[in-house]
Amino acid sequence: MYAATGNPALKERLQYMLSELKRCQDQLGAGYIGGVPGGIALWKEIGDGKISAQNFSLNNHWVPWYNLHKLFAGLYDAYQYAALDEAKDMLLRLGSWWMNISKRLSDEQIESMLRAEFGGMNEVFAHLYRLTGEDRYLAEAKRFSHKAILDPLVKQQDQLNGLHANTQIPKVIGYQQTALLTGDTDLKNASFFSGIM
Repeated sequence: MYAATGNPALKERLQYMLSELKRCQDQLGAGYIGGVPGGIALWKEIGDGKISAQNFSLNNHWVPWYNLHKLFAGLYDAYQYAALDEAKDMLLRLGSWWMNISKRLSDEQIESMLRAEFGGMNEVFAHLYRLTGEDRYLAEAKRFSHKAILDPLVKQQDQLNGLHANTQIPKVIGYQQTALLTGDTDLKNASFFSGIM
């Protein structure tokens, strides 16, 4: 809204929200911010490789990645559209927090976790790569390319009927964003074959 209107009151509100989120992030100390009840314990379990995912739950928590995606994306937008450097700093701390967990997980564990709705986290990691140039974020964008959805699209097989659109559309946008950075033809072709892009 601030980018569209230039209204300084909106920027002040955004700065206030960021300052409150930063207080939480600073208090926790590891870079994590999250509104998931029991989130600290949840992410410790995930980091320990204890993963039980259903379509809308991860370790019996309702769509925690979907929730975190909104924080990641909101911080990115606050930096991109309102030029708030504190949002970028918080975003990079949050990204590093996840990367410290992710490095302990195999590709198979990540794929298992991606059964639960995760918003557009592959797109977020592509954005983090754009901001930092750090290859680890581009690699993470690829790891968040949910193969159960991606692989049929690569083979030009439409297996999307009956699937929750709000879950699948962000994945495909992430495929396209990652393809723009990598030139990966499978990701590019899958995003176009889906009919979403």
